[in-house]
Amino acid sequence: MTIFQAECFLAVAEHLNFAKAAEQMHISQPAITRQIQTLETELNVKLFYRSTRSVKLTAEGRLFLTDAQTIVSASKRAVRRFAQKKPDSISTDDLRPYPMVVYDPGAMMIPEAIAGQWKWAKDKEASKLYFCESSETSMLLVGTGLGGTVVPELHVPKDCGLHICPLKKTKLIPFGLYYKSIQSQPCLKDFIRLIKEEF
Repeated sequence: MTIFQAECFLAVAEHLNFAKAAEQMHISQPAITRQIQTLETELNVKLFYRSTRSVKLTAEGRLFLTDAQTIVSASKRAVRRFAQKKPDSISTDDLRPYPMVVYDPGAMMIPEAIAGQWKWAKDKEASKLYFCESSETSMLLVGTGLGGTVVPELHVPKDCGLHICPLKKTKLIPFGLYYKSIQSQPCLKDFIRLIKEEF
């Protein structure tokens, strides 16, 4: 099955007319008929009832309608994602249309980061909110394309394959490293040296 076949199917399902669907797809009527026949052969079902006077979706065609819409919208979303230049920073207004992965790791979470998540999530309908309990889980859900998330940068692993972009107009969240004397603790001394090199 190809994306083009799914698009042809959606065009015929919309118009219930092969000639109009072919016109919409900028191909000939025999070509769109072949695309639908190939799709029906691959799925091993009839998607349309055809007569000389009408075209109607079969029960299987109605079931496949959602699948075809998902296939086409996912392919368009992928094209848009890679066609756009990645921004240097984004605002919460830029994020409003996207589903949100919200996580609450309890006391370890920085209050400003919780506020950042809820600033974006507060107006979303329930079907566009996904909850989890760790930054690792939120990264996994975001990686599957479920939505986006707002997390402190220190919670994001390097080379995670996700686009990371700072939020505009958010204050920097300070953090510090607290430790006891390092004089007699060589491991702690090395750890602090590594932290200084990284930051």
